[in-house]
Amino acid sequence: MKYFPVILAITAVIVSCQSSPKQPSHQLPGEWDSHETFEGKPWHFQVRFKSDGSFDGLGNGKLVISGQYRTNGDTIFFKDAICNLDYEAAYRLTWFSDSIRFNVIADTCQQRINGSDKVALGRVK
Repeated sequence: MKYFPVILAITAVIVSCQSSPKQPSHQLPGEWDSHETFEGKPWHFQVRFKSDGSFDGLGNGKLVISGQYRTNGDTIFFKDAICNLDYEAAYRLTWFSDSIRFNVIADTCQQRINGSDKVALGRVK
């Protein structure tokens, strides 16, 4: 009977070690932005990923791109009118606590690659 408190304490430690912290939800819909420079001037880029699979990109408050997107695991596929609405680009999403980064997997549009590859966006709260 004198070992019961020790066994109870060991059991409590084992159980507490097995519970893992909750992983953050990787939900793309919402507003994301970045603050950069473009041609030597401040550039605030904001993307609104909508739950219907569409997105709008605004540069300094003006609509500069819109299109469609879909995700599969850690990959985002999107198409827009700048390059070709019939072609879908693929980018790997790297998730952080409050931001995401895009890395090109397959894209034939150099203009889109220049604006999207290795770009990080923070979630707007």
